[in-house]
Amino acid sequence: MKENSGFTLIELMLVVAVVALLAAIAIPNYLKFVGKTRRAEVKYNLEAIFKAEVSWCGERNVFNSDFNSIRWKPVGAIYYYTFSLGAGTEGLSVAANPMPAAAVPFANDNAFAAYGWGNIDSDATVDVWHIDERNNLVNDVDDLAS
Repeated sequence: MKENSGFTLIELMLVVAVVALLAAIAIPNYLKFVGKTRRAEVKYNLEAIFKAEVSWCGERNVFNSDFNSIRWKPVGAIYYYTFSLGAGTEGLSVAANPMPAAAVPFANDNAFAAYGWGNIDSDATVDVWHIDERNNLVNDVDDLAS
């Protein structure tokens, strides 16, 4: 008599269940990791804006709300965030990435707040960060917490 050398249906179902369990654990952790790496874009660029603003203020004793005036341009391609100091934006277009209510960019004689915002995990929440004249980098709205 010929002996069967294949897998039984129960063995296949067990393998599928184990793979599904591993995927249920791994995929959410992977997505959080990807979101955290995407945040490097906003942190790096806000730090660069801070340095450009401090340099401008050191020469003129006033902060400026225009990226062209302070001579700041994002280094490399911007994939996820839009940046603003009040007088215009850099990065993703505002049409594709509208400014959220939590972002209030400004620059005056004594202070400034530069904002960066973007949707890093394709949900309804927008990640909003800002940096001020004291180099305080703050996550105003956490996209990864939702």
